[in-house]
Amino acid sequence: MALWRVVCAAFFLFFLLSGGVRAEGVQALQISAPPVLDGLLDEPFWKNASPLTPFVSLVTSKPTEDKTTAHVAATSTHLYVAFLCEESRMDKLASTQTIRNGPLDFDDRVAVYLDTYHDGLGYYVFGANPIGTPVAGSTRDTGWDAVWQVAVHKGENFWSVEMAIPFSVLHHKGSGAQTWGINLFRFQKRKEETSAWHFSGYFSVDPKYFATLTGLVLPEEHKARTQWLGHTVFWSLPVDGNNQGNRESFTPGLDVNHPFSSTLTGNLALYPDYSDVELDEQTIIPQLTERFLSEYRPFFKEGSSYLDTNAKLFRLFYSRRINRFDLGTKLTGKTGPWHLGFVDTRRPDRQDTVARIRREVGPNLILGGFAGQTRDSVGKDTTLGLDSTWYLRKNFLWTTQLASSQSTLSGRALETRLTYSTNNSEWSADYVAIGRNFDPRDGYVGYRDLYGYGLRWEYWKEHSTGPFRESWAGLFYANDRHGDGSPYLEALDFWGLLSFRNRFDIGISGRRGWFDPFKDDSTKISLSYNSRDWRSTSVSYSIGRFRDSELRTFVAGTNLWPWKKLKISLSLEAIEQLFDQGATDRSSLSRAIFFYEFDPKRTLSWQWRWSRQGISNLSLVFRNRLGVYEDLYIVLGDPNAEQTSNRIVARWTFLLGK
Repeated sequence: MALWRVVCAAFFLFFLLSGGVRAEGVQALQISAPPVLDGLLDEPFWKNASPLTPFVSLVTSKPTEDKTTAHVAATSTHLYVAFLCEESRMDKLASTQTIRNGPLDFDDRVAVYLDTYHDGLGYYVFGANPIGTPVAGSTRDTGWDAVWQVAVHKGENFWSVEMAIPFSVLHHKGSGAQTWGINLFRFQKRKEETSAWHFSGYFSVDPKYFATLTGLVLPEEHKARTQWLGHTVFWSLPVDGNNQGNRESFTPGLDVNHPFSSTLTGNLALYPDYSDVELDEQTIIPQLTERFLSEYRPFFKEGSSYLDTNAKLFRLFYSRRINRFDLGTKLTGKTGPWHLGFVDTRRPDRQDTVARIRREVGPNLILGGFAGQTRDSVGKDTTLGLDSTWYLRKNFLWTTQLASSQSTLSGRALETRLTYSTNNSEWSADYVAIGRNFDPRDGYVGYRDLYGYGLRWEYWKEHSTGPFRESWAGLFYANDRHGDGSPYLEALDFWGLLSFRNRFDIGISGRRGWFDPFKDDSTKISLSYNSRDWRSTSVSYSIGRFRDSELRTFVAGTNLWPWKKLKISLSLEAIEQLFDQGATDRSSLSRAIFFYEFDPKRTLSWQWRWSRQGISNLSLVFRNRLGVYEDLYIVLGDPNAEQTSNRIVARWTFLLGK
């Protein structure tokens, strides 16, 4: 109890010192007519727009050797951003990604970050590589997508970019004069160097420290138009039992997206399609808690940040708990200082409802509430929560989550965390109390009946000279007990990585711990080559104890690019468990994934997965992107099944109207 009082006193002291920072700004040049989007930057008005330069390296904290200059202009309907990137080695420009919204991790690239609410809580990003592959995303809505344009031109010793971003695809405060947050970035692949126009060290990507963008005057909003997306799915599924043949079904469905305003969006899904096109990451390596799966279904992915809560050891809403449903409604977005999230899904035997609300109280404090309920034949389960997010000065963040669940039994949980961040390190201290009966039906809880604290430290640095390109290290200490005071968990996790300029990386990680009733220790050493390129190879070996056994694991993987249109990924996991009772268990899982790109719109992927026990799974996925909102998928097999399935799925998504 004394420790808890000290921690609370420290939190309040930091809160009294809270504050915020915004500095440099740019005014967008108002133009009457849009530029010809060709990447040439030969329109006269670009010379009149304020030059945004220099770009400062996040590695050296100095202006880059190859100069970058950006400009910002606007009409009443679009924001235009231009980049002029000097390049002394044009032959070394990296441009591997050709698929729209594909990752640009291995390419040269430029990007503009926009905080359209100017609240420091999130941003949109628009980027492109030297062949004009467009990439866009949003931290507020991970499923967000947009129609926008980009053009690239290559010169003798430079490459230039023009972007046209419609205001209509962005959530913002409405019509009239606008003040947004903005920052601009460039990444040079051959130097592994990121540079920013508005330099704040590693805080450069934090929207709280973006520069301000003014000079935008948006017209009165027109009446929102509803977007209707239809889809049809043909299934052919094997009937249970041997040689029973297949059963077929044809299911039409509808997805409706209605923007009530520039900040608030409603969705309706009628017989949504979850045909398991995406692949869940498979592994045979045992772990202490339930494996957490990422969400890829558009209905849940779009606007998911409005439903997230603060806790890290438990989640009040884990959408993968909801399987198939017939009707779903959703409302996500922001109105004034309020952040809103609502989801309701129904099928004949079950209803799941989640409501999330947050309110900005001043520039540095956000208070939130959560309510969720599940009704089915088992009964009714209710989850309630309260949370806060406090930004304490520039470097401190304090988050707290209180929650309770009520069904046949009732339980409560608390997690509070203070984080201190610098350009090269992060420190955090947390206290957690999770009751034995805390069980949110649509949530995720890694541990129960756990009470204790954790201390975390991480350090990272990019080196401009010497043999190392990057170094990274971290420690995490946890000390937790059961509700009756008996020992539960005490562990020290450690990790480190040295990245060399010769493209080799060496890593070490492990744990020294005691988990009631087992002592778990492990040490892992990893070696990788070319990890910052798609053509990478890695291998790791670990040894230690897992519960009542000695555990050894071996993991290897390589990515090949034998031809411009063909990529191959190969991987192997192997484990050996020597149980204290004398038994030995050996398992392995191998994967081969072939990805062939006919053109940027048509792709074919083939996956083969097999295990030491003789179980294998073969699946094939063909995708044809017919338009921005139109897709055709044909799936043979089931990528997420344990073994090969005779399943056939054909899915066509099409735009009905706007």
